[in-house]
Amino acid sequence: MSLSDNKGFTLPENIGDLTEITELDLCDSSLTGRIPDSIGDCKELKELWLKGNNLEGKIPESIGKCTKLEKLILYKNNLSGNIPESIGKCSKLEMFRVGDNNLSDTEKLNFLLPNCKVSV
Repeated sequence: MSLSDNKGFTLPENIGDLTEITELDLCDSSLTGRIPDSIGDCKELKELWLKGNNLEGKIPESIGKCTKLEKLILYKNNLSGNIPESIGKCSKLEMFRVGDNNLSDTEKLNFLLPNCKVSV
């Protein structure tokens, strides 16, 4: 599902109800708020594109439950805090882009995701 360039809303807390969604593209949509913990309930999610928004807070620990995730694109937001260790459970992750945020301890990403193209 692509809603790219849609303007000005927050990700709903119940986004995890989309249990069968495989791709979600909300790039450059002026999103605000946080990535909800319920994102981890999107078990079929293969691609999550959230670049170029105004998202803040931490990447939720629940992201590790998205074990089919292949692309996680979060750059150009206001995300902060540590990268969750649970990201290592996303063993199919091929691309993880998190640059232009305020994240710390990004140096551990090559250890957590040895087979992934990481861009910080």
